[in-house]
Amino acid sequence: MNWKRKWIAALATLSQPCAPAIAARYAIRDVTLIDGTGRPAVRHRTVLIDNERIVALGGVRLPIGKARVIDGRGKYLIPGMIDTHIHLRDTGPDGKKRSMDIAAAQATLAGFLALGFTTVADLGNLPGTVQVMRGADPRISARLLIAGRVFTSPGGRNEDIGIALTSADPAVLARHREDEHPDLIKMVEDKGGFGGQSAATALSPELMRAIVEESHRHGLRVVVHIAREADARAAIAAGADGLAHPVWAEAESEDLVQLMARRRIPFATTLAIADQYGRLMRHPDYLDRPDYSLVLSEAERNRMRTEQRAQFLLQPVAAWREQTLSTEMRNVVRIVRAGGIAALGTDLVSGASSHREMQLLRQAGLSPLEVIRIATLNAAVFLGRDRDLGSIAPGKIADLVLLNRDPTADIDATEDIAMVMHDGLVVDLGRLPVAGTKELLRREVGASQAVNP
Repeated sequence: MNWKRKWIAALATLSQPCAPAIAARYAIRDVTLIDGTGRPAVRHRTVLIDNERIVALGGVRLPIGKARVIDGRGKYLIPGMIDTHIHLRDTGPDGKKRSMDIAAAQATLAGFLALGFTTVADLGNLPGTVQVMRGADPRISARLLIAGRVFTSPGGRNEDIGIALTSADPAVLARHREDEHPDLIKMVEDKGGFGGQSAATALSPELMRAIVEESHRHGLRVVVHIAREADARAAIAAGADGLAHPVWAEAESEDLVQLMARRRIPFATTLAIADQYGRLMRHPDYLDRPDYSLVLSEAERNRMRTEQRAQFLLQPVAAWREQTLSTEMRNVVRIVRAGGIAALGTDLVSGASSHREMQLLRQAGLSPLEVIRIATLNAAVFLGRDRDLGSIAPGKIADLVLLNRDPTADIDATEDIAMVMHDGLVVDLGRLPVAGTKELLRREVGASQAVNP
C-alpha cells in the first residue's frame, strides 16, 4: 500500500541509528521480587534471563553461569507495566483527528519505556503511523499493539477513526485485517446523549455478535467501548473479550458487578481521562503550568492547544465528565473486590498519565499490590498476552523494571526507576529519544548504575 511505503520511508529517515541488538544472559541478584500476581513481595531472590526470556528464579545462590550480574540489593523488581488503552493521535488545525507523525510517536513510545511501561495498546487509530511503529526497536520504544480503525455504526461514536458497518461483511472485515494488521479488534457500543453530549447510534447486538465470531475465527480478541451498564451488558452478551472502559456514566448494579466477576471479563480502568477534564476545568492554564506538565505528553499539549480551549471548557460535558470520576472509581473498586479483572488503561498517551492512573487507583482505595497487578498481569490478560507478559516467571519475556524504593509501601515508587529491561535488553535510559524535556528523565527516571561491567 502507498501509505505503508511512505511511512516506512519516514521511519527510516527519522529513527535514530542503533547498533544491532545483542542477546545476553543476565542475573538480577539479591532483589526483592514483586512478581505481578498479587502475591506479597519476596526478598533475596535471583532472576536469571537468557536472551529475551526469564529462564529461572531462585535464591541468592542460584547458579547463573557466565551471566552478567545486575545488583538488586536494596531494590525492588516488578514486571514491565502495561497501558492497555492509548491513542497515538492528535488533532489538526481543522479540528479533525489524525495519526501522530512518526517522530512524535517514536518520542511518545520512548517516553512510555523510560517510565517503565514496556507495552502499550493503541485502541483506535487511522492507518499509517501505528502500523509502522509496531516494529520499533525495543531499546527505544515500548512494545505497541494496535486495533487499527474501530468498528462503529453509521452516525456512531468514533466514526472519524472507524469503519461504519451495517453488516458483518466478511470481505470488509478481511480487508481490515489485511490492510491494518490489528493485534485485537475494537467495537463501539455507546449511544452518547449524556452531560450535554449529542446522541449517537450504536451497533446492534446481532452485528456485534457476528463481528466477534468472525474475529475469533481469525484468532483476534475483541474489546468494546462502553459508557453505560446497558452497553456493557450488550457487549458481554455478544461474546466480547473485554471492555475498553469501566461503566463510567452511571453507578453500576450489583448484578453487573457479579456478572463481570463471574465471567472474568477484563476492563480497562481509564480513570485518568475524567481526572484530566477536572484539571482543565480547575486550571485553564493547565497546559502551560510546570507542576502539571508531566501529566501530558508534548503531543497531548499540542493537540489541546489546537482545539478551541474556551469552547472545550464551556461544554457541559467537560464539567459533567469530571463529576463522573468518583462514580467510576467506585465502580472499578466494586468489581475488583468481587474478584473481577481491572486492567490499567488511560485513554491518553503518555507514561506520566499512566502513572497518574496508578495514583488514582490507589486513591480509589486499592492497595499498592492490587494496583501493581492491575498494571501488569491483569493488563496482559486484557490483551490476551498473559502467556508471555505481565508477571515474573520462567518462560515469560524479560520485561522488567528495577525500582529504588518499595512500591508496596508507596505506589509512587514505580516512578523511581533504576533500570528498565525490555525483551531481555537493558535500556539505556539516558539515550532514549523521549517525549518532553530532559527534566522528565531527571525527575522521573534515575540513572541506571545497576549493571556490572
